[in-house]
Amino acid sequence: GGRERRKERKEPRCRQRKRVGADELSEFEKDSVFPFAGFSSEATARKEEEEEEGAMADSSESVSIDIDMLSFGGKECVVKTSKGSISVYVCGDQEKPPLITYPDVALNSMSCFQGLFFCPEAAPLLLHNFCIYHIDAPGHELGADVISSDAPLLSVDDLADQVAEVLDYFGLQKVLCLGVTAGAYILTLFAMKYRESVLGLILVSPICKAPSWTEWLYNKVLSNVLYFYGMCGIMKECLLQRYFSKEMRCGIQGTESDIIQACRRVRKFLS
Repeated sequence: GGRERRKERKEPRCRQRKRVGADELSEFEKDSVFPFAGFSSEATARKEEEEEEGAMADSSESVSIDIDMLSFGGKECVVKTSKGSISVYVCGDQEKPPLITYPDVALNSMSCFQGLFFCPEAAPLLLHNFCIYHIDAPGHELGADVISSDAPLLSVDDLADQVAEVLDYFGLQKVLCLGVTAGAYILTLFAMKYRESVLGLILVSPICKAPSWTEWLYNKVLSNVLYFYGMCGIMKECLLQRYFSKEMRCGIQGTESDIIQACRRVRKFLS
């Protein structure tokens, strides 16, 4: 049956996410995130002046970026639900159509969706036409406290219900949903339970069935590799296999597709 929504929108308690200053990034980094990082007009003029003088940065150099520093330029809200508090990162004009996102397990909205929302081709479509509500699973937000061992474990049904409570909190009637892997599964479950609230689903590598024993063992081995060796080359290759099909990885002519090559360049850039 339909579920009544509260029509009055609450005024959420939010805090503004600190943006990155222009003087904290190299020229190469400015070129990468300039349209979305909110640099001041003074920084823009300084950048143009340096370009006129021929002070161009060498984009072939490998630089290191702290992912936690890059920001979508929105505001972070802590929503209290019946299953505990949850972090929601709001970007854009809340009068625009809402798009909610849910990241994969062990990722947050920044580490999972940063590449998409900093992409010059995608950002105008998404940020200019939607208000984005990035939902982080409990304990996955930036700067999250360690979850107590005594805290009750939430099921996927609980996480789906949390999404519904987030919609109630912001007074959202109908939303588009974008989820990645485990996040795609949670949003799919949410859509099945609260279908009157969902306009559409965008699912990336969705999980649609329980893993086999082989997959379970494979993930256990990867967990141990990650624990002992960190984000090594093997783990990075496994992530590419996780998010892209064999056809996408190999391409039509048997060579790597452009998107895989781009991912490798970004991976090298952020390493």
